[in-house]
Amino acid sequence: MSVDTARRLSYQEFLDFEGEETEWYEWVDGELVVTPAAGTPHQLVAGRLGHELLRLGDEAGHGMTLPQILFRTSSSSARIPDFVFIGREKLPLPREGKDLTVPPDLVVEILSPSTAARDLREKRDEYGAAGVPSYWIVDAEVRSVTVWDFTTDPPTATEHRGRLPWVLGGLLLGEIDLDALFATEGLLR
Repeated sequence: MSVDTARRLSYQEFLDFEGEETEWYEWVDGELVVTPAAGTPHQLVAGRLGHELLRLGDEAGHGMTLPQILFRTSSSSARIPDFVFIGREKLPLPREGKDLTVPPDLVVEILSPSTAARDLREKRDEYGAAGVPSYWIVDAEVRSVTVWDFTTDPPTATEHRGRLPWVLGGLLLGEIDLDALFATEGLLR
C-alpha cells in the first residue's frame, strides 16, 4: 500500500487511517509520518524495559505503564512512544478513545536507526512542550539511557550506564539494571 505523506490530514482523519501493520504512523504538523516497524534488538530491549516499568511502577501501585499508545503532543501532532507511564494521581483514564488525553509522567523512546534523529531532537522538544516531566532516550548501541528532566529551567539531561534510578515526583521507585537490559549474548548474532 502506498501512503501519501504529503497530504495534510485532520486529527480525525489520522485516527481513522488504516495503514500497513509493518509500519508505524504518527501525525506531525498535520501530516502522516511513516516509520518502519522496529527490529529485533529494539524489541528485545522493549520487552525487558516494559517488564521493569511494570514491576517498579504498576505492581508497586504508583501508576500505569502503557506501550505504544498514541499521545497527542499538540494541536497538530501526535506521537506513539515506546512506553508512557501515568502516575496514579492522573488515573483513571477514559475507557474510550484511541489516544492519551493527559500528559504522561514519563515518556520512553528506544532509539532505532530510522528514528534516532527524530527521537533525539524533535520528539524531545515536543514532549517537553506538552508538559511531560521526564523523557528517557534508550540507546542500545551505547548501552545507556539519557534522562531528560523538563521540570528544571533549563531542562537537564543525565546519561546513565550500569544502573538507572527511576525517580517519579521526587520519589525513587527503584533502579533498573542496564547491563541486564542490554544483554544480547547468545540471543542475537
